[in-house]
Amino acid sequence: MWRLFLFMNLPVSIVSIFLTSLLMGCLGPKNGAVDREVLSVNLPRWSFLASASGQMEAGRERLPKVVYVFPALRLNDLGQPMDRMRHREDTAGGLLWSSTAPAGHEIKMILEKKLRQKGFAPGTFSALTQAPDGHTILVVNPFYKEAGPSSYNSESAANASWINLIRIEAATFPLDLDPNKKREIFVLEAVSLFNDQNLDEQVIKRAAAYLLDHIGRSGTWSERVNLLN
Repeated sequence: MWRLFLFMNLPVSIVSIFLTSLLMGCLGPKNGAVDREVLSVNLPRWSFLASASGQMEAGRERLPKVVYVFPALRLNDLGQPMDRMRHREDTAGGLLWSSTAPAGHEIKMILEKKLRQKGFAPGTFSALTQAPDGHTILVVNPFYKEAGPSSYNSESAANASWINLIRIEAATFPLDLDPNKKREIFVLEAVSLFNDQNLDEQVIKRAAAYLLDHIGRSGTWSERVNLLN
């Protein structure tokens, strides 16, 4: 409880610095831009081609079962978050975080639902700040890049080839939540190729759930994914 009290009574600027470190800790040098070459294929409208990659902490065999999922943030062309995080207090005095990204909250809900199906227990931010031991809660940060025309769509035609990106990072933190002492657990990313700009948000959401089916997988792979599943 004392950690939550201290956190909530920090100046807003300090809280912002902490959240920036917490949310961006795993981004590293990756630019997150949607500029990766993918194969040109004749895709049905209700499917997309996911060019995916994963990286798991070396030697990691088990994951914490309690997770906290932040709302998603959009990435700009430099791979930096372009949205803001906001918070309000719940009835118990805990913090509820929201994102200015249009799909930020919905992606959080989709990830939490998928994690429940996989045996995890999504918790609150208060559970994270009041955890009795360090590195016992998995903190999940989703990021996405909205659709841009692929190299096969030079005229940016709405019904032609588009690509977007979803990136999911997971880490654990010590008892004092020092972001400099976090453990990076896994990173999953998908660059998706699809044939209708209007499907951008649906592809992002479906790709987010798809990636969580590959927790623990390392390497790169490509797969056609049905949007309607």
